[in-house]
Amino acid sequence: MNEMEKISRALNKHSAALVQIPGVSGVYIGQNDADEFVICIMIEQKTDALMEKLPEQLDGFPVEIEETGEIKPM
Repeated sequence: MNEMEKISRALNKHSAALVQIPGVSGVYIGQNDADEFVICIMIEQKTDALMEKLPEQLDGFPVEIEETGEIKPM
């Protein structure tokens, strides 16, 4: 199994629980500056309380937090 398949499984495994956390807008697979796959969590606003609820890694993949503000459908 290649890295994309592994991180896709990790994202699928955890995404439903992550988006249930108040303040989390969504999750996706991204790449960091070293071209490594990361799990990105989009949040409305960075607060200490929210950051304490979010993991630093999932299934061995690093997590990056992206503050996006509120996302509304068009």
